[in-house]
Amino acid sequence: MIRVLIILFCFFGSVLSAQNWRDGDYHHPWSDSVLKTLNLKECIAQTMMIPAWSNKGAEHIAQVEELVASYRVGGIIFFQGDPLSQVYLTNYFQQYAKVPLLIGIDGEWGAAMRLSGIDRFPYQMTMGAMDNDYLLYQMGWSMGEQCKRMGIHINFAPVVDVNTNEANPIIGFRSFGDNPDAVGHKASIIMNGMQDAGILACAKHFPGHGDTEFDSHLGLPSLSHTKQRFNDIELVPFKTIINQGVQSMMVAHLSIPSLEPDPNIPSSLSAMVVQKLLKNDLGFKGLVITDALNMGGVKKHYAPGYAELAAIKAGNDILCFPENVPKAIDLIYSAIQTNELDSNDIIERARKILFFKHLAGLDKTVYTSTAHVMQDLKQMYPTKMVDSVAACAITIARDNEGYLPLKKDAFKTAVWQIGKDRDSKSEWIQALKSHENSDVYFTNNTADWANYSKVLNALIAKYDRVIISVHDQAVWGASARKLPDNCIKAIKTLDEKLIVIPVLFSQPYVLSDLQDIKCAVVCYEDLNNFYQAAADIIYGTKAARGVLPVSVGKKYISGAGVFTYNKIPQMKISNWQTEGFKFDFSQNIEDVLADCIRLGAAPGGQVLVARNGHIVYEKSFGYLTYDGQIAVNSGHLYDIASITKIASTTLAAMKLYEQGLLDLDGKLSDYLPQAVNTNKANVKIRHLLLHEAGLVSWIPFYRQAIIDGGVFSPVKDKKFNIQISNYCYMDSKYMDDMWQQIWNSEIQSPGRYVYSDLSMILLQQCIETITKTTLDDYVNRTFFKPMSLYNIAFNPINNFSAGSFAPSMDDLDMRFGMVQGYVHDPAASMFGGVSGHAGLFANSQDLAVVMQMLLNQGSFNGIQFLKPETINYFTRKQYGSQRGLGFDKPNGRYGSRSNVVSAASSATFGHSGFTGTWAWVDPKENLVFIMLTNRTYPDQENGRLVKYNIRGRTLEAVYKALP
Repeated sequence: MIRVLIILFCFFGSVLSAQNWRDGDYHHPWSDSVLKTLNLKECIAQTMMIPAWSNKGAEHIAQVEELVASYRVGGIIFFQGDPLSQVYLTNYFQQYAKVPLLIGIDGEWGAAMRLSGIDRFPYQMTMGAMDNDYLLYQMGWSMGEQCKRMGIHINFAPVVDVNTNEANPIIGFRSFGDNPDAVGHKASIIMNGMQDAGILACAKHFPGHGDTEFDSHLGLPSLSHTKQRFNDIELVPFKTIINQGVQSMMVAHLSIPSLEPDPNIPSSLSAMVVQKLLKNDLGFKGLVITDALNMGGVKKHYAPGYAELAAIKAGNDILCFPENVPKAIDLIYSAIQTNELDSNDIIERARKILFFKHLAGLDKTVYTSTAHVMQDLKQMYPTKMVDSVAACAITIARDNEGYLPLKKDAFKTAVWQIGKDRDSKSEWIQALKSHENSDVYFTNNTADWANYSKVLNALIAKYDRVIISVHDQAVWGASARKLPDNCIKAIKTLDEKLIVIPVLFSQPYVLSDLQDIKCAVVCYEDLNNFYQAAADIIYGTKAARGVLPVSVGKKYISGAGVFTYNKIPQMKISNWQTEGFKFDFSQNIEDVLADCIRLGAAPGGQVLVARNGHIVYEKSFGYLTYDGQIAVNSGHLYDIASITKIASTTLAAMKLYEQGLLDLDGKLSDYLPQAVNTNKANVKIRHLLLHEAGLVSWIPFYRQAIIDGGVFSPVKDKKFNIQISNYCYMDSKYMDDMWQQIWNSEIQSPGRYVYSDLSMILLQQCIETITKTTLDDYVNRTFFKPMSLYNIAFNPINNFSAGSFAPSMDDLDMRFGMVQGYVHDPAASMFGGVSGHAGLFANSQDLAVVMQMLLNQGSFNGIQFLKPETINYFTRKQYGSQRGLGFDKPNGRYGSRSNVVSAASSATFGHSGFTGTWAWVDPKENLVFIMLTNRTYPDQENGRLVKYNIRGRTLEAVYKALP
């Protein structure tokens, strides 16, 4: 598990980059020695991957055996059957092979795509709806584990096609979506999971099958796109996955005049596509494999044998599903004799194939154990992970009236199931009834309108709201993209009369006929894993975080989704007795919070106390503003200000430090070329973390911007295109001026403590240089998303409405009004909302999880995010300093002058924030304390929170109850 996580959080590239095949070197002692035993025809035969079925009879088995024993084919691709029979047949065929066979399968959603008796993994489009790299990696890893258990060496997945055409009959749900960058990113993570499990992954269908309206199994689809269009859309994810180290590529049967002038030559048989574009221009050095040569896209213009010859001439390494192996070998051999082909080229292709057989482990293990196959496969299936995929993927595509999550109030609710069989979806009804005991109706999806109308009228007469769940949609073809006409009519009719929650257990394309309904939930899969997750999201015990992976019609846009907050925190809830307190301290805290409101120290906030990893006390108090209109709830997000320094920037630094990528005694100029000729070139990373770099404490960029004029505008246009608050936009060019001010700022000799925002701003630049991504992206993917935290983020206004945030101030001087959902700190806002010193928003629950992970020595929910020794090193008081590395430590003072409380142990670490926030951990007491307020609203000069020691008195109430 640790190895898995190291690879995951290093962005999966470091291990693969060392493999010599990426430089075109296919030599290895085993493969080279095997090659010497092969004659030319046997080298040709290594390129042949023949089909086999484990559910066909003796005659079929004999045919395969003949091709293996007599013609020395290089591999087998298995199709339908069952796992145990396939393992038996794999061992049987391997014993007849002169060279171990490369065994493949089409397992885009796992081996269950072809084999009966095992559970399937989620479809790629389902995973395209979620933003969780950890789960993606685990799906790839688990699929790879299952394949390896069955003696499979190559899985023809993932699909890397960008599905930009809603009417695509053959890709659709097999794609991650219609965003090229997202497709490439997600496909690469799945791929790395499989390859780290020891299975060759195969990206398909090059150069892109996502915008076709014809099935290449039946004929030859034509794409009229220009080269530029291919470069901008279709090729983007292929370039990404090649860069990430995918070991094989499958070429599609497509007619593409812009890439291959002859319209009758499929891309799979085109040297312009295979040799020039894929191998030469894109530099791909892995195995190049044709799509199945029995498909209509090839057979339309090529007879068996001749298709295989053309495929070899085009530059393919492996010919998938050759229809006539003897004829193909003879034709290729004859072409060598007549100098149409170079024998050395064929020999080198055989060397390449043998090298990848070595990578697949065939130089060590050929046979597979037949004992407990089904039991092992069942144990390898990650049910809980699939549950998590469901929870992350399910998408509230629309909720115009704010119906979700449903509240258990005076509304009378009914559930209307529409599908083939009432009883087969009993788990769905049970999941709903675990939240609300509603009446259930059922209608067969093929019923006439009279049957639909009967239920419809009853619902309108008796109920206030209806959950309509649609099941049993087809997966393939036009019917997969369209609900039954009567079902569409029923949803639209009810939508005009009642509160209606359509829950669609299908592809998102069914939304095409539901463009104007008020609410829609897309669940993607009609599986048990998705039933409970859907019910939990509908009733708010899980947060909705999925987004549409594709656009549907004109009104559902790719990347859109309505996010909700989780009513149930990630940490378990306990009580003061169980967690070892002497007495119930809740009233003592609430007395202080009442003072906070009475004294005008803050309009409201959140307090959370956890001990032993369990929440003992959680309270939302007061209101978002002093007008008392909106009470604070646990879902509201607060600008946590300088707590950003430890909850993002320092976390990232810790991870890079333990990976050996960030040297604390390295200089700024080692990481930032722009620092070389400045007075900051020799500043050490360690001094940045300790605030001992000699930097000025801050630079009032906004003051100079106001003096200069022309920097801010209440209207967005091409010039003023960085939104820095609800009503203010900044000239993006001014960011260069800000950096110039930083580099030109004064610096003192290092070693003296001066708390400086510039320290973390500069450290952020180092982190982004090392990781080659932004700070917010790095911490999201490395920490927050694997923790399933969705209420902690930079720029969360992109995913939440402004009403989800506590406002932080009225800024009439710079930002033309209230700041709500945008970072309070002026510098952070001018840096686009993402800065090393400020910009992070959170609610108390998610921030508590981050602090609990640190208290747990780097572990949370079974994932080791950081090493214990890293945490111990960074959080202890450093030699000659009052601080840890990035973390604040108790200053030893009393009352309002204390940065924490005097009762806190010396092991305590955490940070405070200017907006009125605290996050502290006391390892000695196994305690986490979070307090979030917006004391800066409406006036940041309000100092009563500190004057009356509100935060300290709240925490003191907790310590007094400790034994």
